[in-house]
Amino acid sequence: MIINEMDLGSFDLEEEYDYDLDDGGMYDSHYSYDDQNSYITFAEIIESCAIPTVRDICRSFFPTLALCFAFQLFNYFTPGINVKIKHILSGILGIGILYMYVEHRIIHSIAVAVIFYLTVVGCIKNGIRTSLTSLLLLSYLTICEFTFQRLEWPRIRNVQMLIVMKAVSLTMDYEGKFIREFPSFFEYFGYIFCFGNCIFGPWVDFKSYLEIFVPKRPTRQYVTEVVKSVVLGFAFFVLSMCLIDWLLQRYSQSTWGIMYGKAAEFRSGHYFVMYLSSSLALAAGFESLKGKSDSITKPNMIEFPHSLVEVVVNWNIPMHNWLKRYTFKPLQSYGNFLAVIGTYFVSSLLHGLNYRLSGVLLSLGVYTYVEHTFRRKLSYRMNACISSKSCRLSCDKHRFTGRKLGVCFINLFFTILALYHLSYLGCLIDLRADDNVTFYQAFDRWRGLRYESHYVILITYIVSLFL
Repeated sequence: MIINEMDLGSFDLEEEYDYDLDDGGMYDSHYSYDDQNSYITFAEIIESCAIPTVRDICRSFFPTLALCFAFQLFNYFTPGINVKIKHILSGILGIGILYMYVEHRIIHSIAVAVIFYLTVVGCIKNGIRTSLTSLLLLSYLTICEFTFQRLEWPRIRNVQMLIVMKAVSLTMDYEGKFIREFPSFFEYFGYIFCFGNCIFGPWVDFKSYLEIFVPKRPTRQYVTEVVKSVVLGFAFFVLSMCLIDWLLQRYSQSTWGIMYGKAAEFRSGHYFVMYLSSSLALAAGFESLKGKSDSITKPNMIEFPHSLVEVVVNWNIPMHNWLKRYTFKPLQSYGNFLAVIGTYFVSSLLHGLNYRLSGVLLSLGVYTYVEHTFRRKLSYRMNACISSKSCRLSCDKHRFTGRKLGVCFINLFFTILALYHLSYLGCLIDLRADDNVTFYQAFDRWRGLRYESHYVILITYIVSLFL
């Protein structure tokens, strides 16, 4: 699981609202608004927050979307053009798009991409394992997290992360014989800086990248899915930046209500990025998305989860596939627990070992392992469809299927428990909070809640030992 492929920090938006924390790390029930703002109407929040922020995003997003459509039309009407030219064009368009978002900071992305290519080519010529460079790339992100200027790194963190993910997948696929030979420089250049996923993602492997060069005739379904992704993306953006804060201010007084709202705010920001990512990838012609806007994330599976495991899988589907393919499976021979923890550790490295994100990810690794183990044993004992992975309604493995009322109530209990854990974990990640904190300060909110959720998981694990 990965928290995000593109920070809202990459957009230059003014942050108008904030929460205060008391000395104990709990959410303060009062907002940092003036009294007159506590009666702001829905129409006023749309006018003062939603419209200006959406307008700011549109200025950079729609030119990017237009470039993706334009490339597909160019590709369709010029089927005989040399593919090397298309690789070069893909990279040039990608660099142009990156410049719109990160400006002069793009020099860091170009530098790391070139250095990595030269390093891998040198390893191949000298018979050195190319997968060793993957560790260097992951370490690079961590070093940047602690050495870059605090205001500069968040603007390019996710761009660099995407480059590292693509580069790691190339080396692992080459060493695993999934690709016959390492790409030429022009192929590598086009893949790393591909215009369709260089800024928002999603990650795709090299073979999937080559799909964009297959001429495709635009269809009504193709356009519909792109439009659907754009509309959903902006709807979640307004929720994240404006409406959830407004709703919390007006209607929520409890600590857990505010916690759930803050976690929902973060999740909505994530859905915004994922749907915009989906729209650009679909417009660019990535066939691996199967022409569906929900091929990257599935909010319904996250907001109403059957289990935490399903949340992890559906949070960012391409990233889940990346971690499963390049981390979990290679580590599985050392045991499932080590493979799970190792996978979440690599996910933390991709985020530069940010204290809060790493704490959430590593906790989530333990949570999902305990939940999966507990529900698997309970399902076996009760012979019922209550494991962490949903059974079909016509399941023939268990005596008591999902149609049974008792099974429905048990699964509902686990859904509520998953929402409780998600609220607790998500409260630590605040889009408006300052990441420049000490290790001790980073976990103030959990400390204020006396680490309740962690104790619940500990009790769950102890009970599972006796099943």
